[in-house]
Amino acid sequence: MTHAKRAMEFSNDPALTFIPAEDQGGNPFSIYPNPVTKGFVFITSESAEPKEIHIFDVLGKEIIRTSLKGNRLDVSVLESGIYILKVVQGKSSITKKLIVK
Repeated sequence: MTHAKRAMEFSNDPALTFIPAEDQGGNPFSIYPNPVTKGFVFITSESAEPKEIHIFDVLGKEIIRTSLKGNRLDVSVLESGIYILKVVQGKSSITKKLIVK
């Protein structure tokens, strides 16, 4: 279903139209694979600037904090579970659920 069709389901009033966050300026990051199965995750962006990486457990405790200069992040130290991944690069940031199998 396209975003436009989804928006029309919410309202026919343009003032109340739902626009997904990724359509409001775009998402500068690509994070894959998710779920992680081989001990690493790729985090790419259009910028070559280093990325600040924060990984939290479900209780909010920071498990990993590092600066990533390339695209490949080693997460082999993480046990299977659900984590929160925060990536910051310059003025851009994203917070996503990260699943490790």
